[in-house]
Amino acid sequence: DLEVRDVYLPDEGCIFVEGDLSQAESHIVYALTGDPALIEIARKPPWEYDVHRENGVLIFRRPAAEITKEQRYLAKRGVHASHYGLRETTLSEMLLNDGYTYTPDECREIIEAYFRQRPQIAEWQRAVRRLVMRDRRLVTAWGWVFDATHERLDDDLYRDAYATEPQSDVGIMTNQWGIKPLDAYIRARRLRSRINLNVHDAVVASCPPDEAWEVATFLRDSLERPK
Repeated sequence: DLEVRDVYLPDEGCIFVEGDLSQAESHIVYALTGDPALIEIARKPPWEYDVHRENGVLIFRRPAAEITKEQRYLAKRGVHASHYGLRETTLSEMLLNDGYTYTPDECREIIEAYFRQRPQIAEWQRAVRRLVMRDRRLVTAWGWVFDATHERLDDDLYRDAYATEPQSDVGIMTNQWGIKPLDAYIRARRLRSRINLNVHDAVVASCPPDEAWEVATFLRDSLERPK
């Protein structure tokens, strides 16, 4: 993903401005658990509470100040894998693609350490499985439907179900609160800026330097809202 991003350049005479829904998927998962403590974490802005670093504290059992950049990244990857029911072999392969060599056994330790500290996640996953078995569908906060009517009830389906609401909601928020309002703002203000990329949880635009602050401020205010 990052390698592909590197081939993009801003429009001539412009710089890139990016608005990112930081840590959004983890926050949505925490909110979906219904657990008051995790909901409180989900409500904290990323500049006050770095959920990936704090998960690194839980997994590696060391103070936040001692969590390295690599450990933070491992925690981020390990937590996403845990949330979506990925196996240790899959996590090991994902990390290898990113340049980190960790055996499946080491990845299993990361996943198990996270579940020991966050048992609410396993409870949420059980609730998702029950809904899929009972209704053969899930409905997201935005009204999108995950239809499993004709699907086999197996681990692959459940993994898709775990990811449905967090990943769908983040993508829709990026479009509804990022792409659409920013495009309307640029047109209404007759700015020279132009949206270049929609990257799942981020919006990237080319902006002349004299418009960059205005665009960045509007995008921030549009994305930072309760639902």
